[in-house]
Amino acid sequence: MRVSKKTDYALRALFTLVEHYNRGPIPIRELARRNDVPKRFLEHIMLDLKAKGWVSSVPGLRGGYVLAKKPGQITMARWCAASTAFWPRLAASRFRATNVAPRNRSAGSGASSSTPGIM
Repeated sequence: MRVSKKTDYALRALFTLVEHYNRGPIPIRELARRNDVPKRFLEHIMLDLKAKGWVSSVPGLRGGYVLAKKPGQITMARWCAASTAFWPRLAASRFRATNVAPRNRSAGSGASSSTPGIM
């Protein structure tokens, strides 16, 4: 599955903040350098992440970004559910709902057939 650049860069930044958890804020310039991301693009991404509650910003000379959640609370399932940047690419991927077999039920028994599917 392919994801957008925005999603890719956001995940890179989050992983960097997870690695740096409880060691103080990381300046945007350093986040961009560590993740090989254009600083101006990352600034917009970090503002989105901040608005959604994933990161917090610390103002000042020694400021930057920190995780707003504990690393154990961050899962791919939560990220995918919350990320608007993720879903448009998923819809455009090659996956189609018609590729999923419907669940067959025997007449009146309620038992499923040997063909698994998603309902």
